[in-house]
Amino acid sequence: MIANTLINIPKEIKTRFNLDSSKLTSEDFQEVLGYLNSGKIAKEAVIDLLIKKIKNEKIDLGHFESVSETELEKEIRKIIEEKPGLNVSAYMGLIMAKYRGKADGKRVMDLLKKFVK
Repeated sequence: MIANTLINIPKEIKTRFNLDSSKLTSEDFQEVLGYLNSGKIAKEAVIDLLIKKIKNEKIDLGHFESVSETELEKEIRKIIEEKPGLNVSAYMGLIMAKYRGKADGKRVMDLLKKFVK
C-alpha cells in the first residue's frame, strides 16, 4: 500500500484529475498514511485526501471516517432487500458508491459474500 501510494497514486492524480502531484510533500504522504495506519480512514480515501492536499483544502476526517461493521451489514441487508436478484458485483458497486473512502473494498466484499448466495 505504501509503495502504491508513493509511486502509482501521484501518476493517477496527474493523469485522471489533471493535477500537479509534484506539489505533494513527504509530510503530506506521512500524514495521509498515518491516518490509514491508525484506522481513521479506509485505503480508498487515500487518493481523495492527497487531492485535497494538492488543492490546499482543509481535511475533515469526518467525511472519511471508516464505517462500522454493524452499519455496513445493516446497509448491505437494506440494499439486498430493496434490489433483490442482483449479482455480488452490482451490490458491491452500490455499496462502494455510497461509502467511497469510508469502507474497505475487501471488507465489503467479504460481508456481501455472507449475504448473497
